[in-house]
Amino acid sequence: MKQFTYRYLPIYGKWNKEEEKWMKYEEDETEPEFEYIEEALYDGTHDKLHDDGLLKYHQAGKPKKLAVKWHIKKSEYTAYFWFEDERIREVFDKFYGAHPDTKTDFIIRIDAEKRKYELALYRYGLKEPQIIPEDVYQLLVFKNKFEDYRSDNYNQDRGAWIW
Repeated sequence: MKQFTYRYLPIYGKWNKEEEKWMKYEEDETEPEFEYIEEALYDGTHDKLHDDGLLKYHQAGKPKKLAVKWHIKKSEYTAYFWFEDERIREVFDKFYGAHPDTKTDFIIRIDAEKRKYELALYRYGLKEPQIIPEDVYQLLVFKNKFEDYRSDNYNQDRGAWIW
């Protein structure tokens, strides 16, 4: 099992559909607040400590499942990502290529209000983060414990998801 050096970097922003770009929150707007992130990896390890260790650079295998929790005012959100083994391996192999020891930011962009979610990999020296295609993962988001969003390729029956 290959190990990679990366950290998770949740970024909360506003998706501007017309310009197709991410915008920052204005000073007078309520910005979402990160609570925690959990991971389960294809090498069988997992981290559910909620100690922010996953937000620091660490050695890890490819992600199998991610859970990100945040809140906006009194609304609580949890996003669950499931990665397809072969597809995430292709993304990691292509991205790391000749640079397997490179420190990488695993970016998780979130605009819960517009239901826009995006994953990307970024290493210093690149002009733009490399977007992870949506068909590499399935996504299910809950708002206040009720389903709020599911990706188009989510193939589980309602209520059948398991973390």
